Amino acid sequence: LLALVVGTTSAAFAAPVSAATVAGPVAVASSPGWLHTAGGKIVTASGAPYTIRGIAWFGMETSSCAPHGLDTITLAGGMQHIKQMGFTTVRLPFSNQCLAASGVTGVSADPSLAGLTPLQVMDHVVASAKSAG
Repeated sequence: LLALVVGTTSAAFAAPVSAATVAGPVAVASSPGWLHTAGGKIVTASGAPYTIRGIAWFGMETSSCAPHGLDTITLAGGMQHIKQMGFTTVRLPFSNQCLAASGVTGVSADPSLAGLTPLQVMDHVVASAKSAG
């Protein structure tokens, strides 16, 4: 691969690859976003140190393809409870088999999720986490 970058040829190519065909560096956004690193720390947009306190909400890797417990609590209620316990990050284990699933089960406490695909449910989880802060 390095040989191709510097312009030599190989049997697989009829002409040398010039340096001009190699992609340049990827542009970086001017704003680093609400979380970024500074030195060895994770900081907020204002530069305040930020500690990630994570929890996993399982279920999207199971046959229900939805976070577990949504048959007894709403998504918003679950997110508020997670926040009240002091967590700042939610990890959603996910099964690729859910990509082929046409719907989810186990969401009877939150009718807004009924009839959605697993990816649409994941979108709702992300939006709910953002709304909960």
